[in-house]
Amino acid sequence: MDKRIALRPVVESALVGDQTNLNESFQNETLRPIIKMQHHLLLAFVSDHVLKFNKGFLELSKGKQRTFVTNLFLKDNTFKHRLTGLILGQFTVEEFKTYTTISADVNKRILTICLERMMVHLGEIAVGTVTGGDVETEGEVEA
Repeated sequence: MDKRIALRPVVESALVGDQTNLNESFQNETLRPIIKMQHHLLLAFVSDHVLKFNKGFLELSKGKQRTFVTNLFLKDNTFKHRLTGLILGQFTVEEFKTYTTISADVNKRILTICLERMMVHLGEIAVGTVTGGDVETEGEVEA
């Protein structure tokens, strides 16, 4: 087994059955564990980007903060490519080979899962609370 796979946390809700298609299997077996493992890095990445482009982010209402972060994920291509790269860099060679056959769908899934995580942890973005450590936090969405 590749050492990277051994480091990934288990995502209990990421079920794969006999009827699960390739894209969903890849999401549950590869993407969700990687995204969960990279949670604090993703928070730091989003926080850095937010502060570079919106110094007054913390003064915005929660609704406007959500809109700002959502727009990053929907409209900022540089942000999307860099965020996707943070996840792709954790793939094994075999996972990368699979990725190349379904890349458009995987890229959408990466952005969707990461956006969902950021919405759950909105209060941690850009406030200097991103310090690393355990990936388990109260109210956390399982990758």
